[in-house]
Amino acid sequence: MDLKGSIVGDVPLRIPIAGRIRPGFKRLTNEAKQHPAVVKVYEEGLNKGLSFDEIAKKIGETGYKKLPLTPENSPYFTVRRGDFVNAKTADQIIEKYGETRPSHPDIKRVYSLPIILATDNWLDTLPHSLSYFTAAGRHFWAEYEDDGTRVCKTWGPVAPSTDKSERRIYGGRPIILRQDNGSGGKCVPEMCPQYQKRECKLTGSFRFYVAGISGVAMIEIPTTSFYSLTGARNTLALLTAARGRLAGTHNGKAVLWVSKTRESIARYRPDLGRSVQEKQWLIRLESPDFDIADLIGQREAAAVATPRLAAPVPAEAGTVTTIDVEAETVRTVASAASDSQQPTPPQVASNPSVNTEGLADDLDAAIGKITKAFVGCAVDKAVAMAYCTARLGKGWSKDLTKLNELLEEIGQFDDDPEGLAALLRHEEAEV
Repeated sequence: MDLKGSIVGDVPLRIPIAGRIRPGFKRLTNEAKQHPAVVKVYEEGLNKGLSFDEIAKKIGETGYKKLPLTPENSPYFTVRRGDFVNAKTADQIIEKYGETRPSHPDIKRVYSLPIILATDNWLDTLPHSLSYFTAAGRHFWAEYEDDGTRVCKTWGPVAPSTDKSERRIYGGRPIILRQDNGSGGKCVPEMCPQYQKRECKLTGSFRFYVAGISGVAMIEIPTTSFYSLTGARNTLALLTAARGRLAGTHNGKAVLWVSKTRESIARYRPDLGRSVQEKQWLIRLESPDFDIADLIGQREAAAVATPRLAAPVPAEAGTVTTIDVEAETVRTVASAASDSQQPTPPQVASNPSVNTEGLADDLDAAIGKITKAFVGCAVDKAVAMAYCTARLGKGWSKDLTKLNELLEEIGQFDDDPEGLAALLRHEEAEV
């Protein structure tokens, strides 16, 4: 989306959330169970579908001063009306995907959901950060700069007004790099006093649409589990590699389901000085309705979704990469060695732009345009031909329809040789 000329174009995008599904359950603490008034409020809140925050607030109104609820990991997700903007959405999810089991024959509980992702960027599905909160809200948080450096940010001071009137702030409070952590604004957990005190924690969420549930706002499952986020990230990376994209459906069906599995994880115990094995219910993404052949087949039949994040691999010193499109091969040959031993740049014009408008009327014209584009992005050896063969099948260089299809695809990378190189190397966003 082009935000040039937009007054609000430089503010962070805030994704609308229709509601939150909780990854576990909250029960009364053993001490809270000793108070009949607390138990009554708790059970009434559960029956009314209140969120656990609302239940805790109502328990506080009884005069109970201690923390009344404690989290409890469970094999199912908790869907409560009070966690949704429209309570009927929670009812629809439970009605459509809730299950009764022998352990709860009279209660429907959600164990898994078919989900649809909004974009091909995995970070839109798994937003996460290290964050430190105070009573006033989020105080420190980690972000990545464009060069990949992880930094710690905080709220900057507001310049005082020159008169006695209150200064109005446009666009929200200023955000600056943290200056008091001894690392020049970088996020280094080993040096962070808040992280070492367990005050700065990993927070994240799964964001998606639930198949069959209407609405433009997404559903969110918050989590603080490093293992759940890492496992989901790996699944999305594999899905992108196989399918070529994350968003949308396959043959009209959701590709992914979100569920929970009980797994053994290794957790480091500082008091013991070693890792110990323990069981946890982790959030997992899986694709039970399709095998890998189905998903790879979809990639071969559709344009590949390619984030333009990777830079091309530079040519080796003393070589020039040339492409023989006719033979569907790439040859790397020795260049005229110079006394300086410097790498020889690709033999293309200074502007690698390739005009694909109108595509090509014959094989020679198409091959000429494709060769110019491929050499211009300094692809490495046989990468370009391997991509074309995988994308279009054998014999593609003698099929004008396929050549024009390829030209149409690479045309989106006009004046973007780095993006084209990433496409040819099948590179996705680093995860």
